[in-house]
Amino acid sequence: MASHTRVVEMMSCEITGDLVVRGKPDPEIFELAAKTLGADAAACVVIEDTPVGCEAGQSAGMRTIAVPSIRDRAAFERCADAVIHSLYDLDLAKFGLPAFEDWLPLDDGSADAVLPIPPVVMRGPVVKGFGRGAKELGIPTANLDVAALKFQVDSLAPGIYLGFAKLRGKIYQQVMSIGWNPFFDNAKKTIEPWLLHDFGDDGDFYGEELELVVSAYLRPEADFTTLEALITRIHRDAEVARTMLQREELKHTVELLH
Repeated sequence: MASHTRVVEMMSCEITGDLVVRGKPDPEIFELAAKTLGADAAACVVIEDTPVGCEAGQSAGMRTIAVPSIRDRAAFERCADAVIHSLYDLDLAKFGLPAFEDWLPLDDGSADAVLPIPPVVMRGPVVKGFGRGAKELGIPTANLDVAALKFQVDSLAPGIYLGFAKLRGKIYQQVMSIGWNPFFDNAKKTIEPWLLHDFGDDGDFYGEELELVVSAYLRPEADFTTLEALITRIHRDAEVARTMLQREELKHTVELLH
């Protein structure tokens, strides 16, 4: 937490491992936290990234949310009340706590909403991906090299995002995935932006310089039951992006593109 001083300053108390005798999965650290806060265990929510941490939370009589630090989500199902993909997906209202107020609803009667994030800029040449965007999905993507953008990618949880792109001197809206694409079970992490424009026969971007600004988080990655369901959801993501990128809260982020 040393790099997150503002977060620490907002905490009512700090309980660390050197203050207890027994480590997780023993519940001592959580019991001490509740005692220090003067809170009943049943009113507490534990957020953990390991199975032993979740076990400790449940043993303390607290509701437990897992944000896995490993890809094996099944390891958490027996010891957590909820398993989420990232802290972006944390919904404390489901646990009787005040809801976050920074999500922007689409206001079309659907449950779709986006979460504005500190904008992240990425730049690099377009590289070859798995070759299935246009062929299998009918959705051509302009992939970037994850290795060259490790710092930017590591600052974002795997999921679906929206923002703007600059290619060949022009600006486009874009929706993108960052992660492993559970439907295809990719062996490596990818950055796959879809520029929301019909380039026709002029859509071969390999080697060309692409700039992106990631402006908001839309949803976690998901393992769809059929290819058709995946395609339908991606097109819905595009609809959401086109609408939300016109909102005042997001459209200014285009100014970060040179």
